[in-house]
Amino acid sequence: RGVLFQQNNGEACIQSIKCKSRCCLRDPDNCESHCTDKGSEDDLCHTQTFLGLYNECPCQPGLTCVFPKNAKTFKIIYGHCKKIVVKK
Repeated sequence: RGVLFQQNNGEACIQSIKCKSRCCLRDPDNCESHCTDKGSEDDLCHTQTFLGLYNECPCQPGLTCVFPKNAKTFKIIYGHCKKIVVKK
């Protein structure tokens, strides 16, 4: 049995599930993909993969990918990682 999450950040990858960070980020300039950290507060983010790769990683635990409201476009819409405070 192999370990499912085995690739470290910076290593080439073909699917997010193979990365320890669970994010295989595709570089749009050269189409190479590398494991990288999930998004920090205010980073661009996305929640869906295409063939196991992200154009922008999802957010780190404790953060939520917040998308712009009422955005109408045929392009991919990215959000930003935000800390959601629950009012009591």
